[in-house]
Amino acid sequence: MNINKKDLLVWVITLGVPLCIFLIPTNEVFTREIRLFCVITILAVIMFACENINQTAVSLMLPVIYIMTGLASANIALSPWLTSTPWMIFGALLFANIMESTGLLQRIAYKCLILTGGTYGGIMIGLALTGLVLNIFIPSQACLPMAVLAYGICRSLNLGVSKASTGIMLSAAAGALLPLMFMYSPSVAVIYTAGMTVTGKAIPSYLAFLQQNIVSVVFLILMVFIYSKMFKPNHTIDGKEYFQDKYAELGAMKLSERKCLGVGIFLVIAILTIKYHGISMGWLFTFIPCMCYWPGINIGTKEDFQKVNFGILLFVVACTAIGSVAGALGIGQIIATMALPIVSDKSMLFVCGFVWLLCMVLNFLLTPLAIWGALTVPLTEIALSIGLNPEALYMVIYHACDQIILPYENVYYLIFFSFGAMKLADFAKGMAVKMAVNFIFVMVFLIPYWYLVQVL
Repeated sequence: MNINKKDLLVWVITLGVPLCIFLIPTNEVFTREIRLFCVITILAVIMFACENINQTAVSLMLPVIYIMTGLASANIALSPWLTSTPWMIFGALLFANIMESTGLLQRIAYKCLILTGGTYGGIMIGLALTGLVLNIFIPSQACLPMAVLAYGICRSLNLGVSKASTGIMLSAAAGALLPLMFMYSPSVAVIYTAGMTVTGKAIPSYLAFLQQNIVSVVFLILMVFIYSKMFKPNHTIDGKEYFQDKYAELGAMKLSERKCLGVGIFLVIAILTIKYHGISMGWLFTFIPCMCYWPGINIGTKEDFQKVNFGILLFVVACTAIGSVAGALGIGQIIATMALPIVSDKSMLFVCGFVWLLCMVLNFLLTPLAIWGALTVPLTEIALSIGLNPEALYMVIYHACDQIILPYENVYYLIFFSFGAMKLADFAKGMAVKMAVNFIFVMVFLIPYWYLVQVL
């Protein structure tokens, strides 16, 4: 039997890395439970990355193994099912299928392609600008609308799972998420609110926050430019007239399209008015697409349900289960306690660089929310002790928690990956480049800018 050397190397890495971790002696900090958690989690992550075992099978096994080994109860390991995240992604995938089957998805995508000039670069710039505008009206809520729009464009161009699709999806993700680095939003407010318990200072106004961080718009522009070069399509996309012809071929809008558009408009209105009715976007994206099956609307089909990739929902739950179990084991607080002596009495630049690296590494095991909860208060105390403005440190934390390699590390990027338009290897390459660029940007551009505007 001939064994492929590449496959053999992959399996050596898959089994060897967790085995090395298992051989590390335990102590009162690195307990047997935490060691077992690291072994199981890293084994699963490597399998996700190398794709040497079916992703859905690994996704199904991971939370179950946490339960079987006694690391967590079913209430903790399966708690992601009780959040809106997997249901939200299901609703978005279902609605995308319904939009496609009615023809509305193609109509919207062709119109967007015409407006952006019909070129690959134009599409990416258009998506970034769309995300920027959406964040003005629905801050921290632009991911799903942007993912659906970008996915529709990929489908209309018949790009399949390709580098070109990766560039479009990652540009949409940049447009949805990177504006939050300079536009105040509920997600950023979580860090500021935690820090208030120490500083007692009020959260900065929208304009003050914008002034302190507006230079981060450069990072958004940089990433869209880099993605346009990294993920060039195999053939030139430059056909405004072609897309105009395809749009004309669709003819007048059909009744089914009008109904689907009505449901979509209702969804947008519901998202824009969240502060009045209090229903989270996740449940809205779950419930409202199912209205397409109501009498009088009745535009959804059985096939639309069957085309939903249920395997990706298991992947989402498995990914978020990692953070749930890590939080229950207290890993974040342990790491925070160990990090405090390292940054005490150090320079501002050292503290910012160390905090960025610490949060980036923690992303592999914890959710951003868990990192914010574990680190914000102790790091605020350290910042005050060395005369560092905590608000600068908050943004370093936020930048670092946005840096990932694999989609399981951040549910927002996981949403874009869940549409199945990107190879995992291409996604990881794009994220790795973004991580390197962000570290350089924070240390070389953002921190000097804070000196300029007297944040530091």
